[in-house]
Amino acid sequence: MEKLGSMSAAEWRVGGIFLVTALLWILREPTSGWGWGPLLQSKYADDGTAAILMALLCFYLPSGKEDGSRLLHWQSTVRIPWGVLLLFGGGVALAGGLHETGLDRFLGERLASMMTGLSPIVMAALTASGMICLTELTSNLASVQMLNPILASTADELQVSPLLLLIPSTLAASCAFMMPVATPPNAIVYSSGRVTMRQMIKAGFVLNLVSLALIVLVISTIGPLVFHSLKM
Repeated sequence: MEKLGSMSAAEWRVGGIFLVTALLWILREPTSGWGWGPLLQSKYADDGTAAILMALLCFYLPSGKEDGSRLLHWQSTVRIPWGVLLLFGGGVALAGGLHETGLDRFLGERLASMMTGLSPIVMAALTASGMICLTELTSNLASVQMLNPILASTADELQVSPLLLLIPSTLAASCAFMMPVATPPNAIVYSSGRVTMRQMIKAGFVLNLVSLALIVLVISTIGPLVFHSLKM
């Protein structure tokens, strides 16, 4: 902390903008019918509105330096990982498309017909296995947004608690250990050049098996104690 020194004027201003942004998110509609969102009476007033306004403010406010620069300039925005933002946004859009088109219900019915007659533990294991395979190729957020709506429809068709499928799926979404594209940390490790693809897949496969066993163990033992609607 001593090496960092005291905060500069620019750092104080950025911190203030962050706090204002957080307050705008909290106060948009803390209760039904109250907040700045309903006050504007616009369907376009959402959390993204606050984020964009505060980002634009960074381009306007001076940094306090003698050169007259602003808090943020366009050269800095070029270095933002836009691909990650588009990936997350695409996952949200894909999940919405599954629901709006009814594809989640269609796939849910097909999965339900395949899972009919299986024990709850087997259902949980199959769900976790499928999610682990999917999350090796896409981000955990995109995987959850794609698969969980389908699993919710599947649980409805099977007339079982949605938690039986959604909890293993959500836990398994973070078990991406094999592929560099699965998560940013995996990509960073692989890009170092000290780990080959074969080594990562070999070690990740073992970790995936251990994770699968732990997920099934948790959902069959602790799960019913925490969630009373979850019956194994």
